[in-house]
Amino acid sequence: MSAIPIHLQRRFEQRWASRFGPPVAPKKVETKATPSKSTGRPAVQQTKEKTAGVTPSPFLSGCT
Repeated sequence: MSAIPIHLQRRFEQRWASRFGPPVAPKKVETKATPSKSTGRPAVQQTKEKTAGVTPSPFLSGCT
């Protein structure tokens, strides 16, 4: 018989297994209503507008 109480031994074994056991992959839950790329946020449209007042620098035009 062991000198360690059984409840402590089980706790230590569970802790050891959670630290050094094989990694557990998270389960993916997909529903038919949401697309696979869904992040839970509404889609944001990106526009290609230039900001007002920004002009290219004449000092950088010769650097290539």
